Amino acid sequence: MYGVILVEPEQGLPKVDKEFYVLQSEIYATGKEKVLELDWEAGLTEIPSHVVFNGRDGALRDEGSLQVTAGDRFRVFFGILSFEVIDSNDCSELVM
Repeated sequence: MYGVILVEPEQGLPKVDKEFYVLQSEIYATGKEKVLELDWEAGLTEIPSHVVFNGRDGALRDEGSLQVTAGDRFRVFFGILSFEVIDSNDCSELVM
């Protein structure tokens, strides 16, 4: 399974005009062509060959960028698929 699972509170969330789901994931692979092979060594050392959003390079650029209109209420859900233990208090490396 690949994706984000959202469990809403029983009363639901406040209404918004748009919702976005962004999943950051790490890929441990060798090769640079369209078909990659799993790199066990990279996985064991937790050094990813690729870090992508929504499953592919450039998924949030150009036609994939998150578009809202001034005045819109929107919500962004972030998910992270990683072997890393992430401290939610340290987001200094998060760049958007």
